[in-house]
Amino acid sequence: MNELISSISIEALLSRRNAAAERVRGMLKAHLEIQELLEPIEHSSLGTTLYMSDRRAFDDADDAEHMIKGIDARMWDHLLKLSGLWQLMDATARQEWRSNIDNHDVPELTAENIAATFEALHGGRGLMFERGVLAVFRSLSWDYKTNLPVRFGKRLVITRVVDNGGKGGWKYARPSFGGTNGLDDLIRVMVTLDGRPEPANGSWRTLDALGWPRSQALAELHGMFTVRGFKNGNAHLTFTRLDLVDRMNLILAKHHPNALPPAREAA
Repeated sequence: MNELISSISIEALLSRRNAAAERVRGMLKAHLEIQELLEPIEHSSLGTTLYMSDRRAFDDADDAEHMIKGIDARMWDHLLKLSGLWQLMDATARQEWRSNIDNHDVPELTAENIAATFEALHGGRGLMFERGVLAVFRSLSWDYKTNLPVRFGKRLVITRVVDNGGKGGWKYARPSFGGTNGLDDLIRVMVTLDGRPEPANGSWRTLDALGWPRSQALAELHGMFTVRGFKNGNAHLTFTRLDLVDRMNLILAKHHPNALPPAREAA
């Protein structure tokens, strides 16, 4: 198991988790003892002074287990990020995992559950990654001749990447927060193929810091492609790493063998 998450000691993490859970249950025990001591005193309820994070009174064992579930959820998320498997997840898998974390819909954090979960995720990592490549390709609009319906070409058009400023005009144009998700998906796929970690900052933050698309009409993202914004909201991408484009096309061809792209001509 430690081979999958080599940057952390599972034993140390479980020790911290169990110590935290023990203290949460100790808080409940102390709370009930204090209530019992103050029961004869009028207006002495602790219900108005002791609250959980969601502002419900910390009254019973269900509340304690709810808090422990939250601790487990955050530790599961921590483990996933450290394992590197998060980078290989496509958008669907990430959304499902995020929903489970936010809703505390996770198994108890034990050595057995960690081993079973991460062995399953590790075994399916290739399929998850390939699913991400396919999702990027299928999100393209075929209304533009540069977007080829059988493969990634040298150039792409991605729609709704620029917020053109509305009534304020082009001088107020900025990257679209939602529209740059497509750029992030593409970058994640390409840097993973290149053996690099996913960038810490998303495309929206990077492009907005450059003043794109106004002051910097043409911007380069992580050495993978250049991107130019237009007033109709579209972004035109030109790949600078055609070797990675070829590898993405091989993944497309694996799932759609009748659309095998032709080999790139040698320089």
